[in-house]
Amino acid sequence: MVTVTPPVFKIIKAKICGECGGYYRGNWRSEVTNREREILALVAQGYSNKMVAEAFDLKTTTIKNHMTSIMRKLTARDRTNAVILGIEKGLIEKVESQ
Repeated sequence: MVTVTPPVFKIIKAKICGECGGYYRGNWRSEVTNREREILALVAQGYSNKMVAEAFDLKTTTIKNHMTSIMRKLTARDRTNAVILGIEKGLIEKVESQ
């Protein structure tokens, strides 16, 4: 599992301005693939699609497709909302400050 620091989580959550969008009622962990979780974790750390693509040696369009799939599965409005929902649902986790 990849972690996100509390300051990053706070900034991301502030962008959402309150409640997150719709909620999927299925099993989050079985719906979102391991690769999608890895991608979401990098996005949570501020990686662009291009940076994620380079990290996995994939094309940017492949990462865009993964992000579309992640947002659909989480019923997220945008990338930031997907990260918030991913953290809230335990797909990625935040790290406590040291």
